Amino acid sequence: MVLLGSTAAAVTPAVAEAEKTVSFASAEDSYVSQAGPGKTHHTVTWLSVCTTPCDGAAASERGAFVRFDVKDVPANAVNVTMTLDVQSVRTTDTTLEVRPVKGEWTADSLTFDNRPALGEVITTHKGLTAGGTAKLDVSSAFTGNGAYDFALTSPRAPTACCTPRAPPRARAPS
Repeated sequence: MVLLGSTAAAVTPAVAEAEKTVSFASAEDSYVSQAGPGKTHHTVTWLSVCTTPCDGAAASERGAFVRFDVKDVPANAVNVTMTLDVQSVRTTDTTLEVRPVKGEWTADSLTFDNRPALGEVITTHKGLTAGGTAKLDVSSAFTGNGAYDFALTSPRAPTACCTPRAPPRARAPS
């Protein structure tokens, strides 16, 4: 499961509000594979992340792309924290990297050949446990309500597989 979770914010004292849990499901998600550079993967029920060589094969890099539409965070919110929660389907010592996506993409047309450029690494997480959730702090990307596009990459094998389409959790003020 890939979800935008644990988004918390405080508002200015004059309008202080209690925090509450808000859900942001991924609006779009897919992965790209160097082994099938022109193929889309938007209909699969999981995402795959791996560097080359991946599973022993050369030219086999994979990366996942996720988009979230964040809304209802007050304009006067301060101290906003935002995490990306990733639930693994296998146990590995993979290091996941989260990077901002710097170009346009849609899940139904995304391929390895047309994938957009990526920004610098925002955060990393090493080691995944089957059924466990890794929480990656992406607070530095928060600029307010709107779309957030992230890529999950890995600087080294083995493959990380995660499930993207479960309801996410996030906290934001009411």
